[in-house]
Amino acid sequence: MTFLPTGETGDPAQHTQLASPPRITSADVHKVEARNVWLNTPALSDHSFESSFSVPASAGALRFTHLIEIQRQAGIVHAHRMLGVPRSDVFMLNYIELSLSPGAELGHHYRSGAISVSSPTPRPPSGRYRAATQGFVLTSHERELAAGTSHATFVDRAVFTRLRNSQFEARPPEARDDPRAISMLLEPDPADVVLTDHQSDHVPAMAMVAGLERAMEAAAPSAYIGSATLRFHSYAERERGPLHLRLVRNEYPVFSGTIEQGARVIASASLRLRERN
Repeated sequence: MTFLPTGETGDPAQHTQLASPPRITSADVHKVEARNVWLNTPALSDHSFESSFSVPASAGALRFTHLIEIQRQAGIVHAHRMLGVPRSDVFMLNYIELSLSPGAELGHHYRSGAISVSSPTPRPPSGRYRAATQGFVLTSHERELAAGTSHATFVDRAVFTRLRNSQFEARPPEARDDPRAISMLLEPDPADVVLTDHQSDHVPAMAMVAGLERAMEAAAPSAYIGSATLRFHSYAERERGPLHLRLVRNEYPVFSGTIEQGARVIASASLRLRERN
């Protein structure tokens, strides 16, 4: 479980009346610098959101983490502009998953494209969303690049503080006593452009995604992540020490395991790798 800190309340009823929706700013995607906004001015309809995207050259070679970052940015903008989630709310991410489409790969020619976001969650009678599932489709060069989903809960900061300070019971780690388990330190690159402009008082979900990809590159250098699902159970606090990845190779190329901080299970992960061409 993690949160994305977000000040104004949006009115989703107004969005379909906007001939030219306002451009996406760094505040819209919880960044500071405009150069780290990878989305362009969106197209809005009654139930969906679409925006073109571009991963800058400064981000280096295209990685799976970059596609998750595009998904994260689009999900936040959709929640504010389409669902009317107040910017003062805290986003608590419950899970996120993304899969590359058949025939797609992590190549430089897929650095730009479009992402569409929709939500099957019906509008509450009160009109205010407290949680929502979102669906994502990324396209590039007129073909589907990837698809995924996420689910988040939206709470005010007082509620968030109570939840964050509560004790989370650690589940027995699935990979701890398995002889097939791989155990390694989860260390994202501190210079990663996905993380350097992502302000947070705890270890954010994107740091875990980036660290997970980096760990898999070291463990299986001939492969890359083709799909990933992360479910968040607790908060990773900066002062509680390093994160460890305990991963089991179920039947190659499928892996599953946990991200842990001390005795706490922060997240569970499921991965499917693809061999590089």
